[in-house]
Order: sequence, then structure tokens, then C-alpha cells
Amino acid sequence: MEKPASIETATRVISAFIGIAEDLAELPKLASPQYQQAAKSLCEICGKLQSANQKVTGWMFRFRYLDFQQEENQVRTTFFATSQEYMTLKSSQMHQLTITCHDIGRIYRDNLQPILGELLEPEPQKKTEHVFEELSNLDNEWLSFVHVELFLRLDAFVNTVEKQILDRDMDGAADSHRKFIEKSTEVSTQLNSFTGALTSLVDRFADIAGTPATLCERRDE
Repeated sequence: MEKPASIETATRVISAFIGIAEDLAELPKLASPQYQQAAKSLCEICGKLQSANQKVTGWMFRFRYLDFQQEENQVRTTFFATSQEYMTLKSSQMHQLTITCHDIGRIYRDNLQPILGELLEPEPQKKTEHVFEELSNLDNEWLSFVHVELFLRLDAFVNTVEKQILDRDMDGAADSHRKFIEKSTEVSTQLNSFTGALTSLVDRFADIAGTPATLCERRDE
């Protein structure tokens, strides 16, 4: 089944942001004292993206790393405990997976947009501004990404395996897990790549700004 265009948009914009952020981190000017706030703001934006991305990645890998070769009772206990936590996430903790794009837009407009012309030539400036504007309005596309790539995948897997375990079809459950791993490998690799790049950027901008990376962590939870 063809994925919604919003899925492609979400991954394209985050990938583009990582690219321009890496370029900004290389600018010698950014280390100047007058741009310390800009570096802090970039650190904070990367932290918001990293936090949401890491949590989505974490849930995907929690199910990928389930061990269906253990003793049956252990498999049942671990699977149902993980599934219950996942249902709690969906029902009352969805905010952990969101990106507060309006906050990113505010930080960009207040602390970055006014000084981009001092840091970049006209063409890179135009490209950077475009990426930030897209990122500032990515809420719906990101939620669509989470719904399709995480929730629909995990819902299908959990529903299938739950029935198989209750029917004591442990071989069938193990086979379903193997298929889930195969089908989720591409998106898992992409998410892991994003998380790694964003974590690195948080550290780089924190170092440039002379501030602890922990101050760049998400503050809206």
C-alpha cells in the first residue's frame, strides 16, 4: 500500500534540517560570543527533535528486540507487559512522541532568523530559512508519520501475536516476530540514523554555546 505523502514530507524535512544544522555547526562565526544565543537555540531545537525521535525509535526497538526463543512463560510475561505499556503510551502519553513545531518556529523567529544573514551567503540563507519554515509547520506530517510507521505497525503485530500466544502457537508468534523485524527494518534504520545525528548535533551546539547538553533537552513534557 502506498504511504501518505505526509510520511515522505516528515522524513524529508527532518533529513534536510539535519543537513543544514550540520552546515551551521561548521561555521566558525557561530562560536563568536555574539552568536551564543543562536547556538543555544540550535541546541534546543535539535534537542526537541532528538527527544521525540528517540522515543519513537525506542518503542520500535522494544518490540524488535523481544526474544521469542525464551521459555514460553517468559515470552508471554515479557510480551504482555510490553504490550500493556504500549497501550498506556497510546492512551495517555502520546505527548511524548510529538514535536512541538510551534515552539521550534518561535525559537527560530526570535533567535535565528534575524542573524542568518550575518552567518550565511544569500543562497544558503534562503535554503536554511525554507527548511526552518517547513519544520515549524511539521506537526501534522510528524503525527501522520508516527501513526503509520509506529502505531499501525505495532498494532498489527501486537494483535496478531497476542492471539497466537493465547492459542499457545509459539512457533507462529516467533514467525510473526521475524516478519515484523523484516518489514520494519527500513524505517527502524532511518529513525536510528536521525536519532544518532540529532544527538551528535545537540552535543556539538552545546559545546559551541558553552552550555551543558542537558539544558538543550526537551522542556515541554
